[in-house]
Amino acid sequence: MLPPAIDVEIDQTKNPDRQVILERLGNLLQHVESYYGSKPIIYTDEENYKNYIAGRFSGYLLWYRSIFSRPDLPDKHQWAFWQYNPVGRLQGYRGQEYFIDLDIFNGTRDLFETFPTGW
Repeated sequence: MLPPAIDVEIDQTKNPDRQVILERLGNLLQHVESYYGSKPIIYTDEENYKNYIAGRFSGYLLWYRSIFSRPDLPDKHQWAFWQYNPVGRLQGYRGQEYFIDLDIFNGTRDLFETFPTGW
């Protein structure tokens, strides 16, 4: 079972106050960790990573969305999962959605079996 994840995708067209976002995100991360007893994973994309995550929250694992290239984070933050395709097809999948997200784990099968404690 994976730890909880917090989706950080802020609509930049609404000119959000960066300091307010950082404060609320920090509070939310602490609250979720306290409630579930494990650190949440931060799910984000390139723009939101650059604006809110880079250089901060280093103790949290990332689930990084990048459909054009493999994650190469400027601050060397480690990513645990990479969503590389938001409209994938998976042989054998019989769910209601025609397209599904496709993701990669940044590690071995053995590491995944013990994730996140073995990370």
